[in-house]
Amino acid sequence: MTEDADDEYKDDMQESDPRFYAAKGKRWKNAAPIDFTTWNLFDTDDFMEFVNGLLKEGLKFATENYECEAWFIADFADGEPVDDPTTIAVQLPLGAGEGEGPTWTFSLTELVDYIIEYREQGDGGPLEEDSKPTVVLVRDALRALADRLDEALNRKPAS
Repeated sequence: MTEDADDEYKDDMQESDPRFYAAKGKRWKNAAPIDFTTWNLFDTDDFMEFVNGLLKEGLKFATENYECEAWFIADFADGEPVDDPTTIAVQLPLGAGEGEGPTWTFSLTELVDYIIEYREQGDGGPLEEDSKPTVVLVRDALRALADRLDEALNRKPAS
């Protein structure tokens, strides 16, 4: 590490940080690679049990202490056209920091297509009678959401 880099490193630390006074070292270029294969860690049930327990506790902590986030991608398109404005992004609280978690997208349009195709008799045929109540529930809920959007769009400014 050069003196300038060393000084910059120290500037980022507080004097109370024990690393402030510690000698800095780096791995020797000719050193053997770090290798745990001879330890047979991955061949033991205890190790796998430990890893599974660690993952389970980590996921439990994340899901109990953080919330998933969801948004319409059109809301962040900054005026750019989007292929499907009903696309929703869902981010899990499993990333290194806020807003960095794994994110999935799904299309509300595709979900509606699926509910129709899954319940129709043949390709493009009528819906099965026993599945119509489900389709009606979804339709009515989506219509109510559209009404809420219309209401918000038609609000007059306060005078």
